[in-house]
Amino acid sequence: MSEVFYSSLYTSVFLPQFTRATELAWEYYRRYLLLLQEELLELIEFCFDKEYRPDVLERLYPSERYSLWCSINDVSSDHIRQEIFHAGTYAPNGIQMPFGTDMEEVQRNLEKEFLLTPEQKAFAEENALSEEELRFRYQCPCFVSTSYSCDNLRDMLYLEFTKILETDVEFQKCKRCGKYFIAKGNYHGSYCDRIPDGEHRTCQQLAAQEAYLKKLKNNGGENPLNIYQKYYKRYFARMKAGSLKEKKFKQWQYDAVQKRDDCLDKRITLDEFKNWLELSMSNRKKKA
Repeated sequence: MSEVFYSSLYTSVFLPQFTRATELAWEYYRRYLLLLQEELLELIEFCFDKEYRPDVLERLYPSERYSLWCSINDVSSDHIRQEIFHAGTYAPNGIQMPFGTDMEEVQRNLEKEFLLTPEQKAFAEENALSEEELRFRYQCPCFVSTSYSCDNLRDMLYLEFTKILETDVEFQKCKRCGKYFIAKGNYHGSYCDRIPDGEHRTCQQLAAQEAYLKKLKNNGGENPLNIYQKYYKRYFARMKAGSLKEKKFKQWQYDAVQKRDDCLDKRITLDEFKNWLELSMSNRKKKA
């Protein structure tokens, strides 16, 4: 079961406890994980998927969708948990104060000589502080951090889910693998950066390649992309055979890509592009 226990961060943190390791106990735990997965996937689809019932849900925020989902399933939307607020010199969260700072900057401050003023020394004495402790307070920043106490895997998953609601995170559904991913920054593409099973490239890369291959088939192959590929292979083979210097090939490739894009953007015709390719190498002559 180690593959199940350590398949994710949360399943490894919240390991199950069995009184007896029977086959029935393993099966119960497996079903428990599947039910949790189905429940959270249903929630993500209902609350975040813009293509799920847009005729009904399009005007509702994810939090409003969640409230509606709870009403439909006759469950409470409340989640009671313990929040722990801490201010101390450990566990920085980020690089901006008061939540954190660059640890190299902290180290530099600790290495600097810092002398207390008479007023600071008097303050330390009044409050029964050692001068070393007060000096440390000036040299090492105090970080603010918040943590939560979770007792089980379901609580942990709902903590993350509700935090997603609070922070208005946007989800996208990959049009290639069908899995959800978080839209980061200005990226709102249709494909995720996961590597599908049996592949070595991401969905983004595979989709780009598939779109490229589809373009190569346009107009029976008589298009700028396909023509460029034909000449690229020809000159690449000559370079590998030693009859064309690599530096010259690289320069040709750069120029050819520019011409190819000009053709794609209709700045030159297909015939002009083909003519340029025929004459692009000095030792080649245009065919009669």
